[in-house]
Amino acid sequence: MAQQFSQNPLNQYQSEDLAIGWPWRFFAISFGILVLSIGIYFAMTLYYEPLLNRRTEEAAAEFQKVSAGVSKEDQEKFTLFYSQITNLKNLLANHVIGSRVFVFLEKVTHPEVYYRDVNIRISERELELNGVSNSFTVLGEQLEAFNQAEEVDHYLVRQSQVEEGKVQFKVLLTLKNNLLK
Repeated sequence: MAQQFSQNPLNQYQSEDLAIGWPWRFFAISFGILVLSIGIYFAMTLYYEPLLNRRTEEAAAEFQKVSAGVSKEDQEKFTLFYSQITNLKNLLANHVIGSRVFVFLEKVTHPEVYYRDVNIRISERELELNGVSNSFTVLGEQLEAFNQAEEVDHYLVRQSQVEEGKVQFKVLLTLKNNLLK
């Protein structure tokens, strides 16, 4: 026998009250943005694009008028001159300035040290110094000055010996690029 219900089964479930306002607001805002975007697109294509095209044509016509006033010979001279200036700029940018080494040596040399020979090998960024100091203490202070100098990448003491009461030494400094350029 079929079971009979005292209530309608559809009434057993309660319906949720959904807020209908938010989706309509979202739709209205989205539609407004769409209309605004379409309006901006048509304004750009109908007004701004022809304006830009007209200005481009005017600039091209003015360029043609100016270039017609300059002879081919003058244009070639200008191109040659510009090429020379560019090459000179590149040459000076890569030019090695050896005099900066002497300013550097004056700055870092201990007062009780002097150099007999200075050899610079630009391609290897090496500076070889043959010098004389009053003592090994002064030589140590000089080496510490090289160690602290920003311009020195690293150094190597090749020789140190006492001769005639003075310490003679040979030091090879490897310099950073910024000192020579």
